[in-house]
Amino acid sequence: AAIESFVRAGAPREALDVMCDSQMWESAKGLATTVDQRRLPMIHRQVAMGLEDKGDYEGALASYKEALGEVDESRVEDSAEHFRACNAGLARCLCYCGMYEPAARLCERIAEEDVLVECAAILERMKQYSLAGRLHQRLGNLERACSLYIQDMDFDAAKPLMDQVSTPKLHLLYAKAKEARGFFKEAAASYEKGGDMESIVRLLVDERIASSTGAAEIVADYCRRVGDVTGSIEFLTRARLEEMAFEMAVRHDQMPVYERSLAESEGSDELVEERYRSVAGYYKERNLPLEAAKNYVLCGEYEVAMELCLSLDQTNVSVDETAASVAGGRRWKLSPHMELAIDIAGRCHDEGLVNRLVDHLLRANAGLEDDELGYHQAQSIYKLHQVLGNYEESARIAMLIAKREQDEGRYKAAQSLLLKTYKDLYRLKMRIPRELWERLMLLQSYILVKPRAQLDEHINAALLLKRICQGNVLQSFRKHAAQTLASAVIECMKSGMKAEAHAYACELMRDAELRNRISEQLRKKIEVVVRKPPKGDQQAFQEALSPCPYCAAPLPDSSLSCGHCQNIVPFCAVTGLHVVLSDWSSPCGNCSFPMRYSMLERMLAHEKSIVCPMCSEELAASAVTKLSPEDALEEAEKFKRNFTRTMSAHENRS
Repeated sequence: AAIESFVRAGAPREALDVMCDSQMWESAKGLATTVDQRRLPMIHRQVAMGLEDKGDYEGALASYKEALGEVDESRVEDSAEHFRACNAGLARCLCYCGMYEPAARLCERIAEEDVLVECAAILERMKQYSLAGRLHQRLGNLERACSLYIQDMDFDAAKPLMDQVSTPKLHLLYAKAKEARGFFKEAAASYEKGGDMESIVRLLVDERIASSTGAAEIVADYCRRVGDVTGSIEFLTRARLEEMAFEMAVRHDQMPVYERSLAESEGSDELVEERYRSVAGYYKERNLPLEAAKNYVLCGEYEVAMELCLSLDQTNVSVDETAASVAGGRRWKLSPHMELAIDIAGRCHDEGLVNRLVDHLLRANAGLEDDELGYHQAQSIYKLHQVLGNYEESARIAMLIAKREQDEGRYKAAQSLLLKTYKDLYRLKMRIPRELWERLMLLQSYILVKPRAQLDEHINAALLLKRICQGNVLQSFRKHAAQTLASAVIECMKSGMKAEAHAYACELMRDAELRNRISEQLRKKIEVVVRKPPKGDQQAFQEALSPCPYCAAPLPDSSLSCGHCQNIVPFCAVTGLHVVLSDWSSPCGNCSFPMRYSMLERMLAHEKSIVCPMCSEELAASAVTKLSPEDALEEAEKFKRNFTRTMSAHENRS
């Protein structure tokens, strides 16, 4: 009634006062819009506070924002208090509404401690422990902040504060949280600050972590009392009681345990070297020269170590039984003492020691030519040149070893060695010998024949076999020359290359030794080919032509040299045919060999991933992309530079 009376009497401001006094905020909001806009922000604030008290935080949030709307501060009564109250309410409502980051940013601008305490409490209830911890840290409640950070596993935030708190309970809480996450060293340090020695010992025993020398000594004593010699040696070393650990290792013949503990121990270089010298002397006295040599290397006495290695038996290689079973033939690896001798030469780069090793390797074969050099000595010399960084010489030796592997019919082993050497030279941007590339190309062609034939790519297989036969199959693949010629006959017949098939059949049948190496059933089929030569008027097989990637001159698919521009043309690792700019895939990330994109696309149509036919590295579908002609030409130019470089490895590294 009073409100209506004031309105009828033409006194709307008095009516607005009555509405505000009666907390009729919605009605007051409408009247203030026309009567007194200065009071609108206060009315919005009162509406927001009422909604907040009722738990309508989203409605309160909207009203607080209206109260802080674009209103001139000079027109708002008690503006400082108004903005303080609105920001406080806004921060609380943002927390309740789950808008934590905006709430945290707003709290950074709020100075009132009571508001920050309220917001921190709300964030804790909402399980936002790290944000609540930030507010407590700002308020100076470091212990509460640490507790909240640890509860949220926010170790990065907690770590700077841990040195400023002294409560053992907090350090133990931090230690348990760190241990649960697998940070055992930090957990042990916090257990020590919290005074929980039992937990430190448990971590030392269970997780074998390094911690305080005092705790390690306690564990060592415990291990000794229960008869755990290994544990006792290990923890004596950690307690820096190396002499006691060494004596126990000698007494119980557990020197390998002491060696492992030394490798993990901390201490000055001089002290560690002295310990290794003691271990080396122990092994030398017991006539274990290889073990002694290993430890002399660790204390820097390379000359003594080299002499011990070379004093062992003259057998520089041993049979690798595992590799033999996989490869189906004999496979050799360097003996451990020769591996170590080569490693020593590589470590110290001492010319005298290198010459001493080379003399040892060549002594048994003095006066022999390179192609007569002992197979195992060649392997040793190859490894030595690799370690010393003499890549040009190692490439020459690699070709010698690969030829021996190839002569024994171990084509994949020969290909792998040549590929490794090719990659080493490519990585160092050194010139690649053309002979190495040609041998690698022939071996890869041989390896590709079977998979191409199995995919019914008979013309592809026939062209590869033709290349192999033109490369003097009797010399290059003499272990399987008969089978290779027979395969060439069959694949050429399937591909319509009758003249070639007849020529290979005649070559096979002329040689009695080769003829007797194939089955009778296959021999009869090949004899039919010999008796039925192609007719003179029969059209010869026309190999498909594709453009040279350098000059675009038409080039037979299987040709890897261009008669027009005189360039060596790169071959596809999938097909063995030369690559073309319009069908060039991204190279293999491991071996960098190019491939025809269309072939990879066909293979990936059935599989999510395939392996590179050259290096056997997995090729994921996502990694296979088609290069633009410009990028393909850049790859072709890169390949060409492989054969024109003259820079040495030393110049490349400098």
